Amino acid sequence: MKCEKCDSPLPEGATFCGICGATAPVQNVPGAQPMYQGDYQPNTYQQQQTLNTQPLSVGNYLLMFIVMSLPIINLVMLFVWGFGDSNENRKNFARAGLIMIAIWIVISIVLSGIMGALTMHMMESGEMLY
Repeated sequence: MKCEKCDSPLPEGATFCGICGATAPVQNVPGAQPMYQGDYQPNTYQQQQTLNTQPLSVGNYLLMFIVMSLPIINLVMLFVWGFGDSNENRKNFARAGLIMIAIWIVISIVLSGIMGALTMHMMESGEMLY
């Protein structure tokens, strides 16, 4: 067998030419059988991980706002929508709602502490206005 590029002789079974570095042509060995690689099976996990990103309708948003107006149920449903297997838009909306609730709780605690401290200061100094 000879190299197709530089015409130098190639040893038996060589995959590259030792002179020019070109790839050697593939030889068909008589009696050789192709190696069995098994049946291809796609990764089913990746197929199941398709995201539901369809836009929500106006009716879906109205229903979500009505549910969010109900005390206690709104928190439960925000957790269900935010961390369940639902539409990605609903999931992001619910997570944003939970973040807003957490921010309002922190602000309420801080303002309550400030108001309590001011009230205590006014009571101790006797500056109560009637």
